[in-house]
Amino acid sequence: MRPATVLLLCALSGSLLLGQHSASGHLRVNAQIEGSISVVFTASSAPSIQASGTTSATFSVPTIGGSFSTASAPIAAGDTTFLISSPFEIQVIRANLPSASYTLRSWLGIPDLVHSWTIDGVEISTGGGQMISSAEPYGAPNPHRLTVSGAANALGNLVNAIVFQVIAN
Repeated sequence: MRPATVLLLCALSGSLLLGQHSASGHLRVNAQIEGSISVVFTASSAPSIQASGTTSATFSVPTIGGSFSTASAPIAAGDTTFLISSPFEIQVIRANLPSASYTLRSWLGIPDLVHSWTIDGVEISTGGGQMISSAEPYGAPNPHRLTVSGAANALGNLVNAIVFQVIAN
């Protein structure tokens, strides 16, 4: 009787193992990809400045003598006006952003009502944020020009800072 019990137990345990149901279910994953921008400001004789953000970045660039360069702009005897022009580039790289371009805004850190400070012809002397461009392309260095002018007898202090703001469109 013993071999029959063992045989019956083996037969039942095998059918119990094979008769189990597999588990099933659904897994739902929601993810949100966060975009970012990286900005590099470059002027010919000044150190590069880098900034970053999710959809915008704001950074300040110091000016010395109305320029990004430490070289002074001499005023000759008899000059009635002065003009300083300084080229620079802004390059913005995006990651995981659907926008095709960005907006560039700028303003003078300390308003200067004596001199004219312009970027690409847009006056920034008053200190309020001014739109320089509404559709700058990503990925390439975009050239711009800072121009400072005024009366030669009102040179005053041309040390200031320019604030730039890049906003993904």
